Amino acid sequence: MKNLIPQSIKNIYHLFQAILANFWYGFPSKKIKVIGVTGTNGKTTTVQLIAKILEEAGHKIAVNSTINFKIGNKEWINTTKYTTLSPFKIQNFIKDAVNVGCKYLILETSSHSLDQYRVWGIKYDTAVVTNVTREHLDYHKTMEKYRKSKSALFKNVDTAIVNLDMEKPEEFLDCNAKNKFGYNIKNHESRIMNQGVENIVAEDIETEVNKSKFIIRDSKFIIHLPGLFNIENALAATCVGLSQGIDLEIISKALEKIKGVPGRMEYVPNSKGLNIIIDYAVTPDSLQKLYELIVGNKSLQNGDL
Repeated sequence: MKNLIPQSIKNIYHLFQAILANFWYGFPSKKIKVIGVTGTNGKTTTVQLIAKILEEAGHKIAVNSTINFKIGNKEWINTTKYTTLSPFKIQNFIKDAVNVGCKYLILETSSHSLDQYRVWGIKYDTAVVTNVTREHLDYHKTMEKYRKSKSALFKNVDTAIVNLDMEKPEEFLDCNAKNKFGYNIKNHESRIMNQGVENIVAEDIETEVNKSKFIIRDSKFIIHLPGLFNIENALAATCVGLSQGIDLEIISKALEKIKGVPGRMEYVPNSKGLNIIIDYAVTPDSLQKLYELIVGNKSLQNGDL
């Protein structure tokens, strides 16, 4: 019976819940800067990187992601494994973050939650998109509808941050944001569609089994995360830091402190001499990038994964 109800009707129910939850908790997102991160792959890692940068700059933050929750000094595991929770749980979380004096909330935001109005009423200050590749077509039906649902995050934000290396980045840059950042590793200036976009490029890239090195505007970066895709995630987080007036030196220092993200290209140290990596790769694009990393790294080929 549940599957016989059209999604459009279900969405009305979700919208009603979201409206009620916002009024119940007093629209708490108006009292905190909300940074929304969406995308097919890299959302969770990018959220963790952004959080570290903001904390390194001395800000009190809250995090709501697929793997964890954090409010100030309190942190706990997201046992639900849902990327974006129900309207009442989200609004309650935001209110708790406001009550303890958090300045920022980094909120991992799924396409489902955007399409279903579960995040209705949340005042996003900054929107980040990591990429949009093939996923959730059982729900969205077409890639066009999938991208459209994610682009809704950019509707009323002050700052838009877009991966210029992904397909059709212009769909996300075509918004009314006051500040627009584009980031890329392929160095193609032509992908910037208008003069209002600040371009952040990673240069002199070096990748190893458990870390990556690169340069942004003469500042050296080292992240203990392998693969070009993690450099992209770091660039997205760097754009957020720059948009909030944080110096590149502080951003670099923060990113180097991160030793890994649970379940995301997580390198497992061991005494057996094996190369063990745990990764939550479930989409065609993420699996391809994982295989490319293994094939392109001789030290990984000589070990066990």
